[in-house]
Amino acid sequence: MSKYKILKPEQSYTFSQYFLLPNPTIYVVAEFERSYDRTELELPRYFADISYLEFYKIIYSAINIRLFNPTAEISIREFMIAPILAEICD
Repeated sequence: MSKYKILKPEQSYTFSQYFLLPNPTIYVVAEFERSYDRTELELPRYFADISYLEFYKIIYSAINIRLFNPTAEISIREFMIAPILAEICD
């Protein structure tokens, strides 16, 4: 799609660095010989009572947010995902 190479073969890229590239996403994806389409995602509705939401309100409260470093991307991801994974495993 693009007439010139966006990615430099001699350079290593992290996942977040792809989003910092000035090129449109469609051109970056084309570098990997892939394409994508934007479509609306229709998910099923869940109407039952969700009783465990109170647990997550406590976990994600302002008191607990002070326990991690919000400037580190991996710290934010693990803080948000760990309680959910623990609940799934339980």
